[in-house]
Amino acid sequence: MVQGGLIMEPKWRIISLSLMAVTLVLLVAATMSTNWREDHEGRIDVFITHGLWRICRDIKFGATLDHKCMASLANNAPDWFQTVRAFMLLTCLVVLIAFAYAVKLIYQLPVIKHRNQKASVSLALPAILMFVAAVTGLIGVTTFSVATHMDQGLYFPESLPPTWGNSWAMVWAKRNSLPSDRPEEKAMEMTYGYSYALGWLGVLSTTASFVVNLVASGKQ
Repeated sequence: MVQGGLIMEPKWRIISLSLMAVTLVLLVAATMSTNWREDHEGRIDVFITHGLWRICRDIKFGATLDHKCMASLANNAPDWFQTVRAFMLLTCLVVLIAFAYAVKLIYQLPVIKHRNQKASVSLALPAILMFVAAVTGLIGVTTFSVATHMDQGLYFPESLPPTWGNSWAMVWAKRNSLPSDRPEEKAMEMTYGYSYALGWLGVLSTTASFVVNLVASGKQ
């Protein structure tokens, strides 16, 4: 009988590597896509779509739509936004390392030629890396969730640069200015996008991959 953990069985290798690959795809898609959140600011009818690396805004002027996407808006975002970017990137990197190392370990397994041949491999290190990735990914998406709950958004005041804040009052205070017409200040309407959902799916998949690799490294 071949000695070693459950990972010595082909089905466990397939499950482990497939889950890690799916996890990597989910996390990369979440990190690089441009729909973490969709905001609508009703004061001047602005739609803002947040990606971690690019933010797009659409301003309606009657029947005319002014569309523009800018990386600078994301690069100059406040600390909480940079924290999300950093932890999501770190999560992708750790998962990539774990996946590559797991592939290397399994690829280097000797060909089993007889029943009594001894061979073993442990995915304990990839499991630990996936646990670390689950934690960093959770920090990333949770930070975004908390900031959204606190109404942190990007505002576009007239004749002034785009400004981050949690209300028009904060924006005017930051810019030491007030609108000439003093209109009603409406709250920002915020809706989570598909990138945010992919981020949470990536965290759940990372956690599942950690459990699978840990179990597969155990004894039969």
